[in-house]
Amino acid sequence: MAIINFDILIAAGENGSYALRVLESTHGRTDSPVRYPLADVPNGFNFSPADGSPPLFVPPNLDDTVIDALPADVTWESIGGSLYNALIFDNRVQDILGSAIGAARANGDRIRIRFQVEPGALRRLAFELMHRTPEGFLSLAADFSITRYVAVEGLPIRTLVTPPPLKVLIVTASPSNLPALNVDAEIARVRQAVQPMLDAGYIEIHELRDPSLTTLRSTLRAKEIAVLHFIGHGDFSGTTPVLALTKPDKTAHAVDAETFAVNLAGVDSLRLAFLNACDSAIESTTIPLLGIAPKLMQRANLPAVIAMSAKISDGSAIAFSEALYGALARGGEIDDAIREGRIAIFNRQQGKKRALTREFALPVLFLRPASAQLIDFPERQNERIVAAVNTITAAPEMRTQIQLRDQVRRQLSALSNMYTRIANWKTLHDILQTLEGTFDLVEKEVNRAVSTPEGDLNLVFSTWTLCQTHIEKLKAFASDPRTAIVVTPFVESADGGIQGDPWSASIVAAALRFDTALNSGDESGLRRTARALRLAVQTHLNMSDKAILDVNRDLAGITLKFDGGKSDAENELRTLHRRLDERVMIHDMLQDLTNAFRRVRDETTAPAALWDAEDIQTAWDYTRASSLDSRLIPFATSIGALNLPAKNTEPRETGGITGEPFMVELYTLGERIDRALELVSGEAVTAPVNAAFVLSEAVRAFDTALRRHYFLADKALNDLTTALLELAGKLANDAD
Repeated sequence: MAIINFDILIAAGENGSYALRVLESTHGRTDSPVRYPLADVPNGFNFSPADGSPPLFVPPNLDDTVIDALPADVTWESIGGSLYNALIFDNRVQDILGSAIGAARANGDRIRIRFQVEPGALRRLAFELMHRTPEGFLSLAADFSITRYVAVEGLPIRTLVTPPPLKVLIVTASPSNLPALNVDAEIARVRQAVQPMLDAGYIEIHELRDPSLTTLRSTLRAKEIAVLHFIGHGDFSGTTPVLALTKPDKTAHAVDAETFAVNLAGVDSLRLAFLNACDSAIESTTIPLLGIAPKLMQRANLPAVIAMSAKISDGSAIAFSEALYGALARGGEIDDAIREGRIAIFNRQQGKKRALTREFALPVLFLRPASAQLIDFPERQNERIVAAVNTITAAPEMRTQIQLRDQVRRQLSALSNMYTRIANWKTLHDILQTLEGTFDLVEKEVNRAVSTPEGDLNLVFSTWTLCQTHIEKLKAFASDPRTAIVVTPFVESADGGIQGDPWSASIVAAALRFDTALNSGDESGLRRTARALRLAVQTHLNMSDKAILDVNRDLAGITLKFDGGKSDAENELRTLHRRLDERVMIHDMLQDLTNAFRRVRDETTAPAALWDAEDIQTAWDYTRASSLDSRLIPFATSIGALNLPAKNTEPRETGGITGEPFMVELYTLGERIDRALELVSGEAVTAPVNAAFVLSEAVRAFDTALRRHYFLADKALNDLTTALLELAGKLANDAD
């Protein structure tokens, strides 16, 4: 289900009137402004229905004082109906919106109505109350979303999505001279709502009580916070919107919107500010972009802000937060999460006094990017990419701008081909790696059979049967016309002739020669053909690894340009390519480390009395120089997977190392081998111990960890390339 934007601009008209334009939709736009039929009257506006019936009053906002003054017969449904009918007053707007809604429903999509409101007098209108028959309140309906859009000149639209864990900072401000808020209850219910995702590591929650602005900013930057959740008071000081922080003496410190926004600017990790404070969504009716929420988008370039448009009861604020985070934790977009929060308030306040029953409309979502996905669940990335690409290919300009359409199609076709190729090379890698591991057993049995009296060729036959299964998989893969990396399809003729690419033909030919030697009992031929087959497998296994690196490098060099560099599709694809690059590089480096470390492992498998300490040290030095220190550690450090303490602080072996568990473990175990080798060489200053045993255990621990982490890295890359193959097919369809 995709979300289709329907963009509305409300501006000043002639002679004090108001005008409306449809800026963007799937079914066209209005070429010129149309009338927005609200007229200024004391304390609000009048809407004059098209059928000539008496004007209906529309309140300017949902403040308590305004609500208390409403006549008893004015309902939220009637106010919402007036706001919706004012939107579709002009037949052109009605036709465009009606067609967009119909098409969206036919495709199983939703409509997001985005309001960009220029006149200050209209900025506090409760568009979230819009009501239409038969859906009811559109902000509660499953296939609608109501948001605000703030145009910020000169600043690019930042993507909202962020990789897990989603880091949330809950900031509470409880000045002693303002009404007490039940902040502990709200925090507890937020934690309860996301507990499964906390346990799974998808979300982290940090708390900060009564901080200064300096402490708040430093915490946001140090912890790389993605979501700022403020629980406190908001108000207007004259025409200036303020948030109430806390002074050292625990009294209120009124922080204006400009100051608060400046302190959030430059926090690159921040994606969403949730201001659970009353009056935090208000804009001044005289000064544009002076409200707290819009100011954050203007100054700090935040992709999204959630704020309250009027005072909200403590219970409703808590219920909204719990439902909001619960929906986000389940993978919902912010639109979905806002709706769930509204419904939680709606259910809670039914049957209560009128001022409370309107609270579901108080949360306001300010959103700039088209995609409202906050948590980057990797397993859903294909879905997001396809939805974003479909949005581009279905855009009206694709039907009229042939050059743009052809450019997009070429890029989609190129991406589809590259994804297929990298997935195919990974499949070949997996087949050959499994074949190599199985053939190791065959070689061991061959050596035992021809070198020892108790050797038995029957054991060679049984292990060779397993290898033949993988060779058959190789043949099928090489002859499949869907395999994009095949140049010459594999063909095996009845007379024994073989045709195919070198990676298939040479391995199959070597396997046939080994099989002939085995069936004839030719012991010298067995050793010779076994070596030839192992060499062929290793050669093309290395070739497949290099091919994966080459295609990955080509992908990294692609310049994506679907929509001027700003579309959600481009952002999602760049995120995908970064993830692919990291997994490809880590996989390759762990494989290199495995190959380099094999000599250390082999040197220490003999009885300790036969060890040559100098040879072991040389093998370990080579492992460090060729792989661990020269490639893996620098790369892991560059992507934040390994954080080492500064030099001349605490010894590394006693702590201070953080990062991804696999890198912390390998780094620490590598240091353990260093210390063990010092014992073996006699250079250690510690008391004498069984140095050989210490080194043997250190090598065994490193080898076990390396095998485990390589297996996990291989699986992660395999999962990603499988997803790429699926995505390739979908992109190919879009390119046609």
